[in-house]
Amino acid sequence: MSVRDDGHWGDQHRGIPFIVKRPVLPIELIQCIVDCLDVTDGERTEDKLNHTALSSCSLVSHVWHDICCPRIFRSITIRSSTASFISRFSYLHSTAPHLRKYVQVLRLVFSDKHASIAPPAWLKECLGGFENLRTLQLDRKLMSVSYSPSGEDHWMQWITDLLATAPRVLAMDNWAFDSPDRLLHILAASSTLLEDLSLRRINVSTPIQSPEAEPVSIAPTVTRLDALRNLTLCCYNWVLSSVDTERAV
Repeated sequence: MSVRDDGHWGDQHRGIPFIVKRPVLPIELIQCIVDCLDVTDGERTEDKLNHTALSSCSLVSHVWHDICCPRIFRSITIRSSTASFISRFSYLHSTAPHLRKYVQVLRLVFSDKHASIAPPAWLKECLGGFENLRTLQLDRKLMSVSYSPSGEDHWMQWITDLLATAPRVLAMDNWAFDSPDRLLHILAASSTLLEDLSLRRINVSTPIQSPEAEPVSIAPTVTRLDALRNLTLCCYNWVLSSVDTERAV
């Protein structure tokens, strides 16, 4: 029996197609190629060229897909200018829930139009799938945030649900609070495993009381950040006297 170059068996098995098996690269070599393409440090989310290269490689085969996916979705950004938060989270919750396990860095850019949007009932379940999330970055396009203990303030609902993912790193940028209690509420909701806290361009206002009103003493519960190792503050004229960082280094 002979094998012809045209992809068929010889005369003995004429008409039966000859199946040519393509050579498969060793997994170690594929990983080396992907490592060369993945030039980011895991924290950057804006390198479109790097993302495009990895996305193209993920289409080669199932093996390439499995190697590239953790790198593609390691760090993601959800912006208010590109799509609503609900539609993006809905995709990760219903359409592609398997991608959540790859996310280590989640950056959300809020805008004022989300202030009237209540978190959907399934959000907590969706966030529970971010099992490897380490860094949560909450950026704001500005204005102010107020908190209502009755749960009417949707901003705080979103943030509290996000903090339930127990990130090790929390970064907040460009937020304005109408009372120190609002910020303390966020810190109190943070995981006891929080190791790195960054508060940049944070503005906390003190409520103005009329001269006739009796002074009100606010003594919030002390918030302990026992696991905190790094603290970065870049804020406007305020002091968090109720934050206990005695174990921070």
